[in-house]
Amino acid sequence: MAEIQLKSVTKSFQSLEVIHGIDLTIKDGSFTVFVGPSGCGKSTLLRMMAGLEEVTGGEVHIDGARCDHLLPSARGMAMVFQSYALYPHMSVEQNLRFGLENQRLAKPEIAARVAKAADILQIKHLLARRPNQLSGGQSQRVAIGRAIVKEPKAFLFDEPLSNLDAELRIKMRSELIALHQRLGSTMIYVTHDQVEAMTMADQIVVLNEGRIEQVGSPVELYAQPRNLFVAHFIGAPPMNTLQGRLRRLADGAAVELASGAVIPCPAASSRSPTEPKSRWASAPSTPNSDQDRSRSPPPPPRYSAQAPSSIPRTAPATTSPSRYAASAALRQATSSPSGSRSTSCTCSMKPGRPLGRCRTGEAVTSTDVGSLWMSVENRYSPHQARIRDLCTRGSQ
Repeated sequence: MAEIQLKSVTKSFQSLEVIHGIDLTIKDGSFTVFVGPSGCGKSTLLRMMAGLEEVTGGEVHIDGARCDHLLPSARGMAMVFQSYALYPHMSVEQNLRFGLENQRLAKPEIAARVAKAADILQIKHLLARRPNQLSGGQSQRVAIGRAIVKEPKAFLFDEPLSNLDAELRIKMRSELIALHQRLGSTMIYVTHDQVEAMTMADQIVVLNEGRIEQVGSPVELYAQPRNLFVAHFIGAPPMNTLQGRLRRLADGAAVELASGAVIPCPAASSRSPTEPKSRWASAPSTPNSDQDRSRSPPPPPRYSAQAPSSIPRTAPATTSPSRYAASAALRQATSSPSGSRSTSCTCSMKPGRPLGRCRTGEAVTSTDVGSLWMSVENRYSPHQARIRDLCTRGSQ
């Protein structure tokens, strides 16, 4: 296991700079995923860490020792490629032994390592086969086994599941997670699939055009994106955004939308520091005990029509715009019961028909519902039940 540090790392191909001064620390034993659109520099950054690409500027450190000047074989890393890169004229066992034989290890040591890797990956029955006799999943296991036998400080995976079908990818995801838990090694995984990143990673690094947009846990990136790129890239469907003008009021601030609707901005310090954090945006609640503060509720299905009312309804503390800002603001502007949410409103009302009134006294119409609330947050809508009830009564 190893801690890896990148310090102001840059990469240029002649006059074109593709990696722009990246600073990153990957903790010992973590499962870190590099995710981003195609061409953002994920694989290039991984290859520089492995020593397969020369670092134009900056430093790469492994366990505190600088290694960007070392050969790949001297860095103590093992890389699993997208194309598997198995030797077609060798059997599975010979593929696993080849790297160890080049290191001139003793034969008993080689046999022990091969047997251990085959047992971990459950490929003992495949040791006598050639690569052309293996399925895609079996070839992937052999490629991972060739990395395991080296007993490296860190594993580097360059989109290893991209050649597999959807069902096999899901299965291999769970196998990689189990492998990480069993070995406890540092693993760095490159993918453009955000689903893989969100389900596998301890830490996600979002890259865009050779720069790091945000680093954090899956929940942190989903709930508190740093900028619009992360907000739109993470999550399915992506976060909806609205353009508006910030207005300063006597008792705070508000956002005026193009439709004319005004959304008050909640104070950043409205939540007590002792209140627990939660992914769900709704009315704050007081925890019953210290145990409640340390336990996070399991997330309900993202597309369910309604969420259980027993889920703590607490907005997370944040000083930057997040997914919860719109929900909290609309909660202040619209009177509605909390504890319910839905993903869509299917009423057949005519546009502009009155539905009810806000706390401010302004009328709420079906046009406001469609253009304001439905556009602000289509996934988590603690006031959708109120809107649905108003639409149902108005259409009768």
